[in-house]
Amino acid sequence: MTQRRLTEAMIGRIKPPLKGRLEIGDVIERGLVLRITERGTKTFCLYYYDVRGRHRRFTIGRSPDVTLAEARERARIARRQIAKGKDPLLEEKRTRKHTINAAADLFLERHVYRNNRERTAAETRRKFEGYILPAWDGRPIASIERRDVAELIQGIADNGAPVMADRVLATVSKFFNWALVQPEYIDLLKANPVVRGMSQASPRKRDRVLTLSEIREVWGVADEMAYPFGTFTKMLLLTGQRRSEVAGMRWSEIDTEEGVWRLPAIATKTGRAHEVPLSSAVLDLLAGLPEEGAYVFSTRGGN
Repeated sequence: MTQRRLTEAMIGRIKPPLKGRLEIGDVIERGLVLRITERGTKTFCLYYYDVRGRHRRFTIGRSPDVTLAEARERARIARRQIAKGKDPLLEEKRTRKHTINAAADLFLERHVYRNNRERTAAETRRKFEGYILPAWDGRPIASIERRDVAELIQGIADNGAPVMADRVLATVSKFFNWALVQPEYIDLLKANPVVRGMSQASPRKRDRVLTLSEIREVWGVADEMAYPFGTFTKMLLLTGQRRSEVAGMRWSEIDTEEGVWRLPAIATKTGRAHEVPLSSAVLDLLAGLPEEGAYVFSTRGGN
C-alpha cells in the first residue's frame, strides 16, 4: 500500500486503476486509507486491529461527500473508541439501530403490517416516507423532542395541509407509544414527544344527517338504479354502516335466522369485530338479491 500525505487536490487528481482497486494510506492519520475502485469510486476507510487481534476495516464515507478533514476527524474518533476497547464497526451498528430510520422500519414490520389492513398500512408508510423521515433522516430516535414534532407539524400545516398535519401527528404519536415499550428503545426513551395542543386542523362537526324528505328522495332514485347500485344504496341507508363495510359485505357474514351481520375485525376501520342487528327491511332486501358468489354486492358475479 502506498503511503502519502493526502490532500483534497491530490484526491481529485487520482485516476482509477485499470483493474481492481488502489489503496493509498494517509501519513497524517495512522490507519486512514483512501480506496479507489476501477469505476472511480473513492472511499475513506480506517484499518485497525480489534481487541481480539483481528484486522478490521471501518468505512468512513465516500469522497467528496466526506471531506479529507472530516475523514481524519472520524478516524481519530474511531481510534479513541479502539483505545477504550470498543470496536467502531459494532458501535456504528448500535448507532444505526437506534436511528429514527431503523425504528420506523421495525414499527412498520412489527406493528403496522401485522395489525392493519393493507390500505391503512400503505398510508402509514407514505406518511413516514413523505414527511417524517425526510425531516428526521438519520437522527437518533432519542434525540427527537417536542420542538422537532412541533416544527414538523407546523411546517405541514403552513404548506396548506392542516388535516394531513394532524394525520402525521397521530402517526408520530402512535410510533413513539409503540417505541416506548420495545426492548431496543425502552431504556432510551422517557416520554412521547407528542403532547396535547399540537393539532392543527379545526375539529370537524359530524352532526349533519339526512332529513326524511332527503331519505325519500334518495330511496326513490335507488329504486330506479340497477343492481348492485340501487340495493347497495338502500343497504347504506338501512344499516348506517360505512360504505367500505357494506361494499365488502359477504354472504358468509349474514345470519338471517338471528338477523345479524357479523363483521370480522379485518373488515372494520377500527380493527375490531362487531355485530350489526338487521331489521326486517334489511332481511327483505337481502332475500331479493342473487347469491352468485362470496360478496353480496358485485358487478362480477359475486366476486
